[in-house]
Amino acid sequence: MANPILAEHDGSSELLTIGLDDLSSSTSGVGQQSTMVNNENLKQAVHIYVKVTTHASSAVTAGTNVRVYLLKGDDPNSSAYRSDGAGATDAGLTVVNARLLGPIRVTATTANVAYYGDFLVRNPGPEWGIAIVQDTGQDLHESANFARWTGENQEAQ
Repeated sequence: MANPILAEHDGSSELLTIGLDDLSSSTSGVGQQSTMVNNENLKQAVHIYVKVTTHASSAVTAGTNVRVYLLKGDDPNSSAYRSDGAGATDAGLTVVNARLLGPIRVTATTANVAYYGDFLVRNPGPEWGIAIVQDTGQDLHESANFARWTGENQEAQ
């Protein structure tokens, strides 16, 4: 009988540095990237958790999305390659070809509503981050947003 594979989690999650507060709506891919994470411990998978809140007082457009993209880099010690020319730190970014992890669907026009998304990335590589683009028709809430992550390695038992 083969040994089962167990996932060993790091424990608590860590905040990703990404400026989501007041993130402008865009239909052309203009969004925000996180600071890149150096995967020095070579995590085999990362779980990414995102909370976004619609504008505090203005109605948004129902049926729109907050899209979460994966950014990858080939070397945590230089900027030889990063998806869509991403930088090393939290900054504005226009997403062109980065891999879509998935959408967070905004279902109502109501202001000040929190929406959540969780995403699994296997084999994130030596350096990774995320980018977020939203098209709700309004800026995101000024303070009620976050992105967190936790890593895992698999061990044969």
